[in-house]
Amino acid sequence: MRDIRLLKPHTHAGTPHPAGYLLTVDDATADWLVAQGVGDVERFMPAAPQDTRRARRPKPSDPHIADTDTTGDDHEH
Repeated sequence: MRDIRLLKPHTHAGTPHPAGYLLTVDDATADWLVAQGVGDVERFMPAAPQDTRRARRPKPSDPHIADTDTTGDDHEH
Protein backbone atom coordinates (compact mmCIF):
# COMPACT_ATOMS: atom_id res chain seq x y z
CA MET A 1 0.00 0.00 0.00
CA ARG A 2 1.17 3.49 -0.85
CA ASP A 3 -0.10 7.01 -0.30
CA ILE A 4 -0.73 9.00 -3.47
CA ARG A 5 -1.46 12.74 -3.49
CA LEU A 6 -3.91 13.51 -6.31
CA LEU A 7 -2.68 16.16 -8.72
CA LYS A 8 -6.12 16.60 -10.26
CA PRO A 9 -9.67 15.46 -9.48
CA HIS A 10 -10.14 11.70 -9.78
CA THR A 11 -12.88 9.16 -9.10
CA HIS A 12 -11.55 6.15 -7.23
CA ALA A 13 -13.77 3.15 -6.47
CA GLY A 14 -16.83 5.20 -7.45
CA THR A 15 -16.02 8.07 -5.10
CA PRO A 16 -14.94 11.44 -6.54
CA HIS A 17 -11.93 13.06 -4.86
CA PRO A 18 -10.54 16.59 -5.41
CA ALA A 19 -6.98 17.49 -6.35
CA GLY A 20 -4.77 17.40 -3.27
CA TYR A 21 -6.64 14.47 -1.74
CA LEU A 22 -4.47 11.73 -0.23
CA LEU A 23 -5.38 8.21 -1.39
CA THR A 24 -3.97 5.02 0.06
CA VAL A 25 -3.93 2.44 -2.71
CA ASP A 26 -2.21 -0.82 -3.65
CA ASP A 27 1.14 -0.64 -5.46
CA ALA A 28 -0.29 -1.41 -8.93
CA THR A 29 -2.94 1.32 -8.62
CA ALA A 30 -0.33 3.76 -7.30
CA ASP A 31 1.92 3.05 -10.28
CA TRP A 32 -1.01 3.56 -12.67
CA LEU A 33 -2.08 6.85 -11.07
CA VAL A 34 1.48 8.19 -11.27
CA ALA A 35 1.93 6.99 -14.88
CA GLN A 36 -1.32 8.74 -15.88
CA GLY A 37 -0.23 11.98 -14.23
CA VAL A 38 -3.22 11.82 -11.86
CA GLY A 39 -1.20 11.55 -8.66
CA ASP A 40 2.24 11.58 -7.16
CA VAL A 41 3.79 9.46 -4.45
CA GLU A 42 3.39 11.19 -1.11
CA ARG A 43 6.80 11.54 0.47
CA PHE A 44 6.87 12.04 4.18
CA MET A 45 9.79 13.98 5.57
CA PRO A 46 10.59 13.31 9.19
CA ALA A 47 9.99 16.36 11.31
CA ALA A 48 13.12 18.20 12.33
CA PRO A 49 13.78 17.74 16.00
CA GLN A 50 12.89 20.82 17.94
CA ASP A 51 15.32 22.28 20.39
CA THR A 52 13.39 22.43 23.62
CA ARG A 53 16.14 24.32 25.41
CA ARG A 54 15.64 28.04 25.76
CA ALA A 55 18.42 30.52 25.98
CA ARG A 56 18.51 32.21 29.36
CA ARG A 57 18.01 35.91 29.03
CA PRO A 58 19.64 38.11 31.63
CA LYS A 59 17.28 39.53 34.21
CA PRO A 60 17.33 43.28 34.73
CA SER A 61 18.84 42.58 38.16
CA ASP A 62 21.78 40.58 36.70
CA PRO A 63 25.03 42.56 36.89
CA HIS A 64 26.66 43.58 33.64
CA ILE A 65 29.89 41.72 32.90
CA ALA A 66 31.86 44.99 33.25
CA ASP A 67 30.46 45.37 36.75
CA THR A 68 31.85 41.98 37.76
CA ASP A 69 35.37 42.48 36.43
CA THR A 70 37.76 40.93 38.93
CA THR A 71 40.98 41.63 37.06
CA GLY A 72 41.76 44.63 39.26
CA ASP A 73 42.79 46.77 36.30
CA ASP A 74 40.28 49.53 37.22
CA HIS A 75 39.60 50.70 33.68
CA GLU A 76 36.20 51.23 32.11
CA HIS A 77 34.67 48.55 29.92
